[in-house]
Amino acid sequence: MTSESDDRHIHSELNLLGFRSRAAVVGLLQLTKELRQTGLLDDAATNRVRDAVVDELALMRPRHGTSAERRESLRKRLDALIGA
Repeated sequence: MTSESDDRHIHSELNLLGFRSRAAVVGLLQLTKELRQTGLLDDAATNRVRDAVVDELALMRPRHGTSAERRESLRKRLDALIGA
């Protein structure tokens, strides 16, 4: 896992590069699902992908609740999307 300063740097760079596209997220989720189904991506790797996405989303200000609650909610929702 990366440090928060590394995460903020990546976040800034992605914003500067214009990576705000839902299409990119959909592609990542589909790729993750496909790799899991073929056995090329194990649970640990899936968790690392999910945690990277959660870390990025957690940098945004939460609308309500605690940071831990938001992270857990994001993890559950991503797990549902990738079939984990």
